Amino acid sequence: ADSVEAAVRTLTDTKPQRVRAIIEKIVSDIFFERQLDESGLSLKDLEMIIEEFHKVLMNMFTSRIAYPEEEKKKMVRVNGKDN
Repeated sequence: ADSVEAAVRTLTDTKPQRVRAIIEKIVSDIFFERQLDESGLSLKDLEMIIEEFHKVLMNMFTSRIAYPEEEKKKMVRVNGKDN
């Protein structure tokens, strides 16, 4: 997990297909280096892991909508505070 996250964080191109390709490459390298031989994981398990990594890591790059200052003030008032 650490190597996948670190690699994705270094990307300048964070398009979904690029992120997925990096994840697949790292997982594939680990698999072919036989680091998972005794893990009991199947190829189907690895596909599920890749998919979950992809979902989580893509959420890292999803930016929140910046609210105008007036909207922020309304939200604060709704929460019982008045600034």
